[in-house]
Formats: sequence, structure tokens, C-alpha cells
Amino acid sequence: MLIFFDIETISDYRDYDVAKLQEKYEDRLPFYPEYNQILTICVGRQSADGHVVKALEGDERSQITEFLRLAEEWHTFVGFNIRGFDLPFIIKRAIHHGMHIPTELKTWGKKPREIDNIIDLYDVYKLMGYQSAGLGPVCEFLGLKSPKDHDIDGSQVQAYYDAGKTQDIIDYCIRDVHATIDVYKKFKSLGVM
Repeated sequence: MLIFFDIETISDYRDYDVAKLQEKYEDRLPFYPEYNQILTICVGRQSADGHVVKALEGDERSQITEFLRLAEEWHTFVGFNIRGFDLPFIIKRAIHHGMHIPTELKTWGKKPREIDNIIDLYDVYKLMGYQSAGLGPVCEFLGLKSPKDHDIDGSQVQAYYDAGKTQDIIDYCIRDVHATIDVYKKFKSLGVM
């Protein structure tokens, strides 16, 4: 079974000199799991009635625990830029919490052709080229509803969190998972994959 997913992350700079971190990492700081944490993991699947998408509940540790349980159960992961961001982030945060990593997620040291349980739609869209686009532009290009048509995008997650708008972030993440399912279905229908 396929598990579609996306994550949203927030800063976790409690014990660090933020000014030094920002100077060192500049605008890349939000992408480091060593200094950030997962706010929400949203998962989805296709069903006879359409898409079933939900946000995993609880704190970061609880959400990662549930995601790793699903990993052992569902085996195949689909997302947008999940090889480059989401999966490494989840795995590193799981390691931070002292969690066991399921075999299905142990991809290090493997060649891309040896990994058949991860479908990264970002890589599919690149079509072996060097340029790609974000999920929003890909949806628009394919004639699909963009999850970015609302007031929030990934660059604004921290500001929304700081303003107490956690549910808006979760809703945004859920829209991303719905859009990911739509892109997957479109690619399948066109024979792209």
C-alpha cells in the first residue's frame, strides 16, 4: 500500500546562539533537523471514495512513532522532495529521540535503482534533468489545484507558528498531501511512471 505524506517543521533553537546559527547557515537554517523539529506529519492514502488524509496527533515523538509504525505496515512512500528533505528529516529526528529505524527507511548506501519503495514526485518531475519546480507550480502546470492558493506557504510556517496559528499550518500540510496524491494520479494516467 502507498503512504503519501508531507511534514512541516519549526525552529528548536532553545539551547543555541541563534545569531551565530543564522550567520553560519543563512537561509538554510530551517532545513537542519539538528536545530528544528517536526510540527506535523500528515499522511494520506487513496481510497474508493477519494483521498483519506489526516495529521498524525501528538508531539513530535508521538508523530514519528506513528509514522515509523505506518512505515512497517505500508512499505511504499510517496511525496514531493521526500528523498531530499522529508525522509532524512524524519529519520534524523527519530535518531535524536533514540528510535529504531525500520528497514523500509534504511536507504543510505544504496543506489537509486535499488530503492523501489520511495517514489519522490520531485525527482519524477525533474525527468533526470537538473531543474525542477515546487509542488505548487507543478500542480498549476498539470492543471491541478495548487495547495499554495491560500495565505500560507512553506516559507511562512515559522511565522504562523510564532503567531499561534498551528491549525493553519496543519491544514496547509494536509492540502499538500492531497495535491501530492493528485500529482501522483496525473503522472500515472499519463504514463510518466
